Amino acid sequence: QKVVMTAFADRTVVTIAHRVHTILTADLVIVMKRG
Repeated sequence: QKVVMTAFADRTVVTIAHRVHTILTADLVIVMKRG
């Protein structure tokens, strides 16, 4: 997780997460229903 945060610090990353822990440090979270 730390490697991803440092390697992509100045980039946009799209993550599909099934656990809340995965997105706790995200700057922006978009929740989709029936997506």
